[in-house]
Amino acid sequence: MNQSLTYLFRRALVLSLLLGAGLSLLPAQPTHRLSWPEVQDSILVLMEKAGIPGLMVAVVSSDSVWVESGLGVTDLNSRQPVTDSTRFRMGSVTKSLTALCIMKLVQEGKFSLDAPLSTLLPDLRISNPWATTDPIRLVHLLEHTAGLDDLHPAAYYNRTGTEKTSRELVAAAQNSLSARWRPGSRMAYSNADYLILGYLMEEITGQRPEAYAQTVLFGPLEMRDARLRDLPQEDPQLATGHIPGQDSVKPIPFRPTLAGMAGSLQASARDMAALLQAYLRVGRASDSSDWLKPDVLHRMEQSTSTYAAQAGLTRGYGLGLNPVFSGHPGAWRGHSGGIDGFQAFFAYSRSLDRGFALAINANLPFGSIQRLLADWLTQDTVATPPPPYPLQRDKLATSLGFFTFASPRNQLLSFQEIFTSPRSLRLQGDTLVSEGIFSPPVYWVAVNDSGHFRRTDQLEASLALLWHPHDSKPAFAVNGQLYEHARKGRHILFLTLFALSVLIIMLFVLVGTIWLLLGALKRVDRQSVYPVWPALVGAIGLAGLQHFLNAALQDFFRAGLMHGDTIGLYVSGLMLGLGSIGAFLMALRYLLAKGLTDPWAIFLVLHSMMLLFLAAMAYQYDLIGLQLWNY
Repeated sequence: MNQSLTYLFRRALVLSLLLGAGLSLLPAQPTHRLSWPEVQDSILVLMEKAGIPGLMVAVVSSDSVWVESGLGVTDLNSRQPVTDSTRFRMGSVTKSLTALCIMKLVQEGKFSLDAPLSTLLPDLRISNPWATTDPIRLVHLLEHTAGLDDLHPAAYYNRTGTEKTSRELVAAAQNSLSARWRPGSRMAYSNADYLILGYLMEEITGQRPEAYAQTVLFGPLEMRDARLRDLPQEDPQLATGHIPGQDSVKPIPFRPTLAGMAGSLQASARDMAALLQAYLRVGRASDSSDWLKPDVLHRMEQSTSTYAAQAGLTRGYGLGLNPVFSGHPGAWRGHSGGIDGFQAFFAYSRSLDRGFALAINANLPFGSIQRLLADWLTQDTVATPPPPYPLQRDKLATSLGFFTFASPRNQLLSFQEIFTSPRSLRLQGDTLVSEGIFSPPVYWVAVNDSGHFRRTDQLEASLALLWHPHDSKPAFAVNGQLYEHARKGRHILFLTLFALSVLIIMLFVLVGTIWLLLGALKRVDRQSVYPVWPALVGAIGLAGLQHFLNAALQDFFRAGLMHGDTIGLYVSGLMLGLGSIGAFLMALRYLLAKGLTDPWAIFLVLHSMMLLFLAAMAYQYDLIGLQLWNY
């Protein structure tokens, strides 16, 4: 076959990959077994389509490195090619290595997973209203079940450019160090958890975390290019990050972070190949080392500290490892990562003895490339879902109803969950159906009689029906994230009131502006004009709050600084709060003077009440007077 025909054949295969349907992009038993060059062609097509400048990839089994290479360029300006030794910033993939370091210490008997944090780090200040009965334990940090808020904008970037100790990194995150709910009840991802783990490593070992990682991980595993570094330096091996621009991605300078053991890893394809092989070799006859005991790795792949895990569903975020590719055979585990200008991902299946790692030098989605590799690595296996377990409808009846999300990652944005997260659970034949107010239904089938369900397109159970152990109400969890029972009518009423408030305020802005003009022309009573001013101030504050919050968070790097958008957010919140109170008091005074027969007085009071309702909601979520530069 000449080169032209080979090219056309590969492109046809690429098309079949990209247009495939079902659980995966590739059939379980293909007539043609794809080779790496064909898959590489597919990756190049996807990179070109997405605008990804460069990519590193590693594919391994426990005893072989199948692929260890780079595609594209390290920088759109220099056009240097990516190689197997090019370093990429790996973001939260760091957490998997941090967990390995901690488990090495557990394996050595330095402490246990159930050790209370107060005994391990007695000087650490964490607010926990449940400390007497439910202290924060080491396992809660590893599994993101301590209840801590994620890092705030002002605590994410290193603005001074100086090296920080682990203790200083934790101190910078102090505003996140409060348990928002009972520790060990639900999973909510927080970078603060792993900053504390880095601090613990330093306190126990007497070494900086990066030095300890070199001793127990990078050295023994021969991860020669890997480093833990938050600060920029001259490094020809390090790829340049890119972010989306107007027409294409554009290079950005290295942004120093305070990520520490939560996100400072830099690694190459050959580093990730070595890490993947280390996971895959644990417990195999060919593994002559005692690097990690099989039972320790098995524990790392399980979740144990959520309500769902306590109900028997251990599939969830474990110790630095997360379930991935639930529609593929092989019980895959791995982790993703993202940091300024970079995205990363790795996954492995011990039962299939294969794994892969990817990283790109752009803040762009690349899930299609991840799925492509997962499809390729499982093309010779058959996805056989477990048979559905007969539903016990009478037993399940009390577990159904309306639920709201109770595991927000970012407390600042948790108000969004009011609109996006509610779910109703109902039965439809032999299927459990979960559906949102504004989202399509998801279908689940039972896998046992313990209330565990898998999605119809998945092979593993990920939903557990629960009874809340502290309020005796039904609840359910998906991958450890908790949904609590709520009154649907009350929630619908709240959403209706919210929508009505917005409509009335929008109407008032128009009518109020006209009323001011009429007042200026002396066509209406001057007393009727006075309440309009604070009402318009409040309405403008509401609009500004929405605008400046979106604008400020568009660039997380600048969100923690004082500039026009963050100052506008602060001022808008004050305008909403003060304007709504002033509008209500003046409208009420005008109504008392004019009586209930005056339509304008009634409209002023109605509008001011709607404005006050939204201001109270903003206050509840800390949006009134919010100073992102100090948050």
